Amino acid sequence: MELFSTSKREATLFYYGKNELVKKIIDLLLDYTHAIIEFDLKKVALTADQIEALASRLNVSVKELLNTKDPQFDKASKDFCEEDMLKLIVHNQHLIRLPIVLIGTKGIFVETYTDVLKITG
Repeated sequence: MELFSTSKREATLFYYGKNELVKKIIDLLLDYTHAIIEFDLKKVALTADQIEALASRLNVSVKELLNTKDPQFDKASKDFCEEDMLKLIVHNQHLIRLPIVLIGTKGIFVETYTDVLKITG
């Protein structure tokens, strides 16, 4: 069973606080999908299972979900095993590389809002 929608008509958007980039992503997604499921990680936390499912959908390891450029990321953490990384992310979700968009079975880390176009077709 999928934890996130696999419908091509729905987008799932993960972010930490709504900013201008997120607003532009939402505007663009409204042109290509019928619904947007939003996860503002500032307000709602993902479970360990959801984090693992998100990494799987993006085809990356849990470790690769981390934004290592965040000033709060401890360089010593880079040597953690996957299980320890998962625990770190569960308790520090602001360290996830965000925003992330899922549409259908595809997912992408978004740097610029037009990146979304890579998975809308």
